[in-house]
Amino acid sequence: MEFPSIRPRGANYIRPLQGETVELSPPGFSWWRSAERGACLYKLIVEKDGTPYYESSELPDPIHVPSKVFSPGAYQWRIQAMDGGSVAAESEARSFTVSQDADEQPWTDPAGLLARVPAERPRLFFLASQMDAVRETLTRTRSEAFKSLKRAADHAMTLDRPAEPDYDQLEDPAERRLAYSACFGTMRKYHDQGMRSLALMYLLTGEKKYGEAARQLIVDAAGWDPEGISSILAPYGDEVGLGLLRAGAEVYDWIYDLLSDEERDLVGTMVGARADQMIQRLERNDYTFKPDGSHDGRLPGFLLEHAIALCEDKRAVEWAEYALKIIATNFPHWAGSEGGWAQGVPYGMSYNSRDAMPFHAWKLATGHDIWLKPYYQKMPWFFYYCVSPVGEIMPFGDTEHDHVRPSQARTFIQFHGLRLGNARLRSWADQAVEQNGHTPELDPFPGILLEDVQITQGKDTIPQDRVFRGVGWGALHSDIEHPDRDFMVLLRSSPYGGVSHGHASQNDFAVMKGGRALLCAGGLRFPHHGTPFHNEYAQQSISHNCVLVNGKGAINRDGNHGGEIVGFKTTDAFGYVCGEAENAYGDLLKRYRRHMLMIRPSLLVLVDELEAPEASTYQWLLHAFEQFEMDPDATTVSSRRRGASLEGRLFCSNKLSLSQTNAWPVAPDKGYPTLEKELPEKRWHFTAETERTDRCRIVAVFSVQGPGEDKPEFSITESNRTLTIEAPDATAHVSLDENATAVLTVSSEGESMDVQA
Repeated sequence: MEFPSIRPRGANYIRPLQGETVELSPPGFSWWRSAERGACLYKLIVEKDGTPYYESSELPDPIHVPSKVFSPGAYQWRIQAMDGGSVAAESEARSFTVSQDADEQPWTDPAGLLARVPAERPRLFFLASQMDAVRETLTRTRSEAFKSLKRAADHAMTLDRPAEPDYDQLEDPAERRLAYSACFGTMRKYHDQGMRSLALMYLLTGEKKYGEAARQLIVDAAGWDPEGISSILAPYGDEVGLGLLRAGAEVYDWIYDLLSDEERDLVGTMVGARADQMIQRLERNDYTFKPDGSHDGRLPGFLLEHAIALCEDKRAVEWAEYALKIIATNFPHWAGSEGGWAQGVPYGMSYNSRDAMPFHAWKLATGHDIWLKPYYQKMPWFFYYCVSPVGEIMPFGDTEHDHVRPSQARTFIQFHGLRLGNARLRSWADQAVEQNGHTPELDPFPGILLEDVQITQGKDTIPQDRVFRGVGWGALHSDIEHPDRDFMVLLRSSPYGGVSHGHASQNDFAVMKGGRALLCAGGLRFPHHGTPFHNEYAQQSISHNCVLVNGKGAINRDGNHGGEIVGFKTTDAFGYVCGEAENAYGDLLKRYRRHMLMIRPSLLVLVDELEAPEASTYQWLLHAFEQFEMDPDATTVSSRRRGASLEGRLFCSNKLSLSQTNAWPVAPDKGYPTLEKELPEKRWHFTAETERTDRCRIVAVFSVQGPGEDKPEFSITESNRTLTIEAPDATAHVSLDENATAVLTVSSEGESMDVQA
């Protein structure tokens, strides 16, 4: 019985982080099990100034939220593994500090919180006592979201009632998987979108045609076997069940008055059974210790909604307690301490959008404010910096090849701008556009929750660049407030590694100019998750703007082999971020440090320090939607996209050979001989390969130009293996000597930086 020294596969992260200054008191604690589940209990010991401060009872799971507020100051904590009342093992001591202005939120009895839920309905999203006032806003401050809701509800009125799915009857696994993907896409139209829109439209307007349509859908779904194909425990996929989880409690609450006693019993039984399934699934997966199951991350929020909708049920306290203890400790698993999301932008936006609704509902119904958790104060800024509202890609991870989802992005950032009262976030939402240039429709979920009122605060000056070290992302911008002309560079070097919807893409980078993707990922998830093309190519380093060693990339599907952000600086003239990724490559590398310097407004200097334990070749990769222009003799490479251009020149301490191809190394339809879906359009893949050496430096100097812009002014000179890059507002020097201590220096008026190896 011993506490691990290395994070077990799929395990949570020990929190508070070592040396962290926490902004919520008390912090939620999480740690690693010292033995198999059930083999021991755990006790949290907290000291302040060397004296005992807090001691928990014996706990079955490795998470805990104290019921006592911790006063500001420094603390030490450790965990004891208890066996029969005796200490069988003890963790190392760790430290944290409670800040002077920390918010206070000790553990509160969930039964007491649920006792605050009003007896009257509705009680989810809107309270019965609010309805008259809310209805008055539907033609004013909620008018746009309400119009979107009405369009969705009117469309849902045209849908036929769906039969219970039967794709589990197909014998061929590939055919069954394709049928499952098609089925849950269809079922979302009925449940996630249709049934919810109909029910909420009825609640807000009283028009029975909407309520009756919602009633038919939910009563039909309540007749399905909750332990069958729509169960979230089903072996053939859980999305159908997750859609019912998202909709069931809400629709039950909103059309409660339209249901007969028999129907209330039928639907209420279904809603309660699916809430029990959530607990079963989280327990089966030991979520308190191993929370990396992506879909499991939807369940805590859903549990809160079920607890509110069925608060009279004696099981509701268990549902709420389980959800709240997770949310306060190891949740969200993919969240970084500065607000980042390790799975990537599309999944971060989707999951945080899902949580917006139950968290809002929980605060409204109980007064308990989950938004006080510091992550939720910082999280919107991750998307502000790492998403272009006009971008045609969303790096990094699964679906990174997609154009920004304008409706979702606009709704999401607007919601959090209104929640935080921040005008800068709110104005970002107004810049999101469809690919055709039109303003995207506001999604009523969660767009209708908050009134779109005028905000005057939050327009103070902010830096152009930001890092999110917890998830290993850095963002550099030339003009973040004007995305239509912004030069945007993202770097990923993530301690999470290539797991879940993240890829083995350490020290990967992407470039956009005015939203146009000049450097992107080389592959995509096709035809769905987990196919050979996805697993063998799209997830791998070869499909990203990374480096291979002897043709091999970073370790995939191992959360202990990742990268980290090791340097960052932002000034008016330049921004700098640095990632170290040697750990991601296992024994292949001793060093892989990627330095990225943006000299505003148009230059990017990239320096890679590479060292292997033995002489190796290095393949330096770029990917783009359109064919590169390159000159192997001059070692230049250019990418063009919709009137924007990226022109680069490569330098190396070793000789480089350049090549490109548009061939996929893995066939997109591999394993799917009957696939009817159109194959993805090919992309272009550039490689600069070194000769064999144990150590080298590769330098790229890129200039970016947007449509109608003047060619950037700069010069490059080389002397004594040192490059000098001179721009109007800054000068950089880069050493090409792989053995030199000096790597990069940059200076501008009043600002300078010196980077050493």
